[in-house]
Amino acid sequence: MKITNKGVIGAQITGISLARTPDPEQVQEIICLLERHGVLIFKDQAITPDQQLDFSRCFGPLARSPRVDGRVPGYPDVFAVGNSGGTRILFCPEHPDGPLDWHTDQIHRKTPCHTTLLYALLIPPRGGDSLFACTYSAYDDLDSSKKTLCDGLTAVHSPLGLMEYLSGQSHEGGEGQSYDSFPDATRWPLVRHHPLTGRPALYFGSHVTVGIDDWPRIKAREFIEDLTVHTTQPQYQYRHQWQEGDAVFIDNRRVLHAGTYYDMDRYERLLHRTMTIETEPPV
Repeated sequence: MKITNKGVIGAQITGISLARTPDPEQVQEIICLLERHGVLIFKDQAITPDQQLDFSRCFGPLARSPRVDGRVPGYPDVFAVGNSGGTRILFCPEHPDGPLDWHTDQIHRKTPCHTTLLYALLIPPRGGDSLFACTYSAYDDLDSSKKTLCDGLTAVHSPLGLMEYLSGQSHEGGEGQSYDSFPDATRWPLVRHHPLTGRPALYFGSHVTVGIDDWPRIKAREFIEDLTVHTTQPQYQYRHQWQEGDAVFIDNRRVLHAGTYYDMDRYERLLHRTMTIETEPPV
């Protein structure tokens, strides 16, 4: 394998075909590369859903999306993201000036995701890029008092936060100090440590993170908004301009990602997504 570093986050990997299941030695090498770079880009791939599943399984138990409408027929663990074939499952703004949804996959579930593999089948001629932010570096660059504050916080995550983003409406009764009105909310440390290295990283989403334990929601949301602005500064980002056949592998333990706008009325975009779950809770 040849590795081309993209900067503070991201590396392009050549000399490997995802159509062939990696052997145990390759799996260990990819695991180390993924932790080091956060995002791995494999160009010029041609893989079937079965091959994508085989690759993802090498890195842990598969995560199945709770959304039935996006599951690829015959492949419930492969999820279609985009607007192809009459579906419209988007994780990006529907207007050019709409806010981005920075997130780490499935943080609101009892078993969050470790890895995400996105494979591009249809790509619009312009727009629809994906942005990735390094939450290692964003944490490292906090001043000492902000680090100490973040180290002691527990963030609250709920799918209702994403629904608010999609609908533009606030959750009723959500401005107080209690988060009991958010069903099935999960709580994880705002700063987690990567199990391979122990390195600290910020762990949240710009919308799915609805609060912080023991904080009023308004104060918590303002804090998360400020943290999002800090974490997604250009110096922490890699921008991926998709081409058909690209496969992008993400370590959700140390990366935020977001989709960008494209003209959905003119162009189709389709990514196949597979995910693997954490085998231990984030700490």
